[in-house]
Amino acid sequence: MLHGDYPWAEGFYYQPFYYTVLVPVGLWLGGTAGLAMVQVALGTLTVLLTGLTAAHLFGRRAGLVAAAGIGLHRMSILYAPFAMIATVQTFWMAVLSWLGVQAYRLRRWPWWAALGLVNGLAIVTRGNALLFTPLCVALALWRFRSERKRQFAITALILAGVMLPQVPYSWLNHRATGKWVTSTAGGNVLALGNTPEAPPGGREADTGPGPMSYPASYSDWVARAKATGADQRSVGRSIVDWAQREPMAYLELKLRMGLLFLHRSEIPNNVSLRSPDGRWVPSRAIQLPFLVGFGLLGTLGLMGMALTLLRGRHRPAVLFCGALAVTYAASIVLFYILARFRVPVVPLFAMFAGVAVDRTLRVCKRWPRPRRELILLLGCFGVASSTVLGGFDYYRLVVEAPAVALVRPNGVQLDLLDRYECKDHGPMAFGGWIRHKPAAGQWEKQFVVPEAANTGREVAIEFAVASPHP
Repeated sequence: MLHGDYPWAEGFYYQPFYYTVLVPVGLWLGGTAGLAMVQVALGTLTVLLTGLTAAHLFGRRAGLVAAAGIGLHRMSILYAPFAMIATVQTFWMAVLSWLGVQAYRLRRWPWWAALGLVNGLAIVTRGNALLFTPLCVALALWRFRSERKRQFAITALILAGVMLPQVPYSWLNHRATGKWVTSTAGGNVLALGNTPEAPPGGREADTGPGPMSYPASYSDWVARAKATGADQRSVGRSIVDWAQREPMAYLELKLRMGLLFLHRSEIPNNVSLRSPDGRWVPSRAIQLPFLVGFGLLGTLGLMGMALTLLRGRHRPAVLFCGALAVTYAASIVLFYILARFRVPVVPLFAMFAGVAVDRTLRVCKRWPRPRRELILLLGCFGVASSTVLGGFDYYRLVVEAPAVALVRPNGVQLDLLDRYECKDHGPMAFGGWIRHKPAAGQWEKQFVVPEAANTGREVAIEFAVASPHP
């Protein structure tokens, strides 16, 4: 882009804001040093805005804890030098929460316009931010609930701000592909975590960097979306068809992905905390003992959310920040779990971690009188820590096998373009499907193939056997 030779006729595949604006700006400022300046600015502002938002909502001590939490978050520090989209989306999440609080408090139209504009910039950074628009509108509608004309005007202002950054990218993509979208990768990325054989995440934790898992059904769905004639079917239509055909199987996969999103482990992709041989990356900075991971921030964040919900005053600005966190998590569960997709929600978890620390210190100062408060604290901590530290592991090792046997009694059925596959197991990555050991003797297994498979095509039957012996 700096040299003027970008293939504009091809449009934009990934969400384009970062590599069309921030990266060129960084290079224009001075190559690697310029990019470093951009990353430092993003990180500094993220820490500052996270702390300010938490301090305004929950008090000074909570703000300090929130700022320290995001500032010392190991994965955020790891990704910063690589100029990744996750870094700028983390920044947008901090800005959105801060602007939402300020707009609600001050009521002035420039704040609402800025909220919509930042939401639009977040959308052209990563498309799941589109789900935040209803939250911004709902906050405005509630704030001006007794002023109908201002409700309409502020809502229109927010929506105009949301649309403004998308227009140039959508126009270029329309010229290239005929579609009014800011990115053409939507179908491909949705197919990653929504096929019948999709794993819940990209790679097993602690396996080092490498490519994600692309099962046969992923390639088939993407090929169908690009096909013409009777074979053509969009990825969205394929997802809906499978969810209607096996609703419990689809919900089970999303439950598993939700538990993995909240799990302490970091799911690597091209950038990882570990080298290909499984050892820590040779960086003393990233191994500093006072850096924190999601195990701590996730536990305290969930604990703080529970305490706020159970004992808070439910102020709209607080609910807005909580809804941002829940909506973001849901958007990733609907997509695919990777560590870099979880990093942007960490500022919000850090804010609610500040609530947990602040409430705990308050109860300790008044001990032994507030016993009910102590019981509530311990209960919320127990649920949060169990979910973050061991929820996914327990489900994987104990619950998954009988659950999948219940929701998928006929195994994994794949109606592909060139064949029909019937599998008695799910993805090997993150799998817990094949733990049952048979008694002595042989196995007998009956495969149930639907009548729709009897079309003269090749039928492939695949099964997996695990043995404790080499």
